[in-house]
Parts: sequence; C-alpha cells; structure tokens
Amino acid sequence: MQCRALGAGAHDDLRLMVGLPVEVMQSKELALQTRDELRAWIVRAGEHRYQVNGEAVTLQVRALDVLAQPAGAYFGWLLASDGQPTRSAEELKASVAIADIGFNTLDLFAMQGGQVLARYTGGDTAGMRRAAEVVLHSVHRAHEISLSLHEADALLCSRQPEPATAAGMVDLAATTAQARDAVASAITSLIERQWGQARQFRTLLFTGGGAEALRATLTRHYPYGVVLPGAVTANAAGLAKAARRKLG
Repeated sequence: MQCRALGAGAHDDLRLMVGLPVEVMQSKELALQTRDELRAWIVRAGEHRYQVNGEAVTLQVRALDVLAQPAGAYFGWLLASDGQPTRSAEELKASVAIADIGFNTLDLFAMQGGQVLARYTGGDTAGMRRAAEVVLHSVHRAHEISLSLHEADALLCSRQPEPATAAGMVDLAATTAQARDAVASAITSLIERQWGQARQFRTLLFTGGGAEALRATLTRHYPYGVVLPGAVTANAAGLAKAARRKLG
C-alpha cells in the first residue's frame, strides 16, 4: 500500500481512522467520548480549509472512527492495501503482540481472533525521549553544544552520529550507543513485566521510531520478534488499511 500526503486542492470524500493511546482505548466510555468529540470537530463541522506553502487545501471528512494506535501495526500486518486479509486462517486465530515504541510512550497491545487481549495490553512513559535527554545533556556537558530533543533523537537513529561543531565533526557513536542501551534495558524490563519472554504469542511485532532505533537490541533479546518495515509510519499505514476495510 502506497501512502502519500494530500496535495493542494479539494479532497471531499475522506474517511479517517484515528489512532488513540492504549490508555484511552482501555476505557470504553473515554474512547467513545473521544470518538464523538472528534466526529463533532472533524466530520460534522463540514469543510476544513487551510494553506500549505501558499497553496489552498480543502478537506471534507465523511466518516471517522478510532482504534488503539498499535492496532495500526496489527492491521498493517493483517491486511492488503484493499483492506482484505492476507493471512492464513490459522494465523487469524493465533495471538499477535505489538510493542509500539514511540518518542514519549511504550504501548503494549495484543490481539487474538480479532479480539483485544486486555491482560496483555498496557502502556508506560518509557519511550525514546529518555535516551534523547541523555544524549542532549551528555553532548552539552562534553562539547557545549545545545541540541533540541528531536535533534538528539535523530542522532540516536543515525548510523553515523557526527554533528558538525566549531571544532569540527564530533563522533557521538559511543554516547548514542550508551543511551540506546539504557533505554532498551528499561523497555525490555517493562515488556518482560507484562509479557514475560512473549513466547505465548504466535507473532511478535515491534513498531514505532524507537523500534527502528533499537532494532539490534530488540531482535537479539527477542529473536522470534519482527521489526516491521517502515516502523516509523507502520501504525499510520495500517490504520489507513483498517479505514479502507471498515469505513469503505
């Protein structure tokens, strides 16, 4: 499935699937309230008009629903671009676990036969932000360089973390490796607390920008786990497939 940004002009028949934090979706009352508020704001409000780089864009959203953010990874794994299942009947019945490692959060989510497994579902504020803060403070202390959190996060994901400074290029490979190891240890500890070694699941998927940054550690710790291709946008792509299947 190809995903692209909406260009300039009018888009008057959109169907939108919104990913919400696991904590919100765990409360049916809060999930329905949030969905209804989004529908009032986005669907019933009519046209939405704005400009991007001087070009006018008009959106009309006809339908909207909500899912847990990591459910996007599940539907991305499950569905083809037309919204039809691509997995075998056996795979559809088996349990699937998703660890969604974002910048601010870690979401753990599991499904079996299309139903959420509540006892394996939870969340924590153990995202990549902690590692970015370690890099930010270490670099400032050692090199008097002021980085933003997102610049530090980009260095964590870089194969050659070598920012330019007044003194030349600075090799931050050791600093970023140490920060990744620290946050990976915290994340795997939280996963083990919720799932043990996760061997009860037929399929174990890792998604989110943190999954890409921590790929080596995650696949070493969970050799039967899979970091989804395009992990940074895997949830969004999967939610688009779910929207096509559910909303038409």
